[in-house]
Amino acid sequence: MKALIVDETATLRRIVRNHVVMNGYPEPSQADSFPAALQTLRDSPHDLVLCDWKVGQESGIELLKSIRADDEIKNVRFILIMPDVSHELIMEGKKYGINNYIIKPFNTEQLQAKIRHVMGW
Repeated sequence: MKALIVDETATLRRIVRNHVVMNGYPEPSQADSFPAALQTLRDSPHDLVLCDWKVGQESGIELLKSIRADDEIKNVRFILIMPDVSHELIMEGKKYGINNYIIKPFNTEQLQAKIRHVMGW
């Protein structure tokens, strides 16, 4: 499984990366902006995006919309990392094809369960 972590802060990317690696998955790619994330996805096939709900001034839903609108990368699975349960954001995510979400803070086992569910394992 090849994953991409998207967040503007290196700290959150490192935390998510550590959880991914501790679950035995390969070293994930990382991006600190939506343009960088889209370029990474277009340059190399990925199976999963783990994106914070807010990256700079943009919502993770905006990245999801861009991914779903691009025929080359539209099938990548997408987990939104959220600070709390926002039914409005979840419903908007479902409208654009979000695969799942996870609430911060989370532990390795919770992330493992979300990844396994999204990947169909």
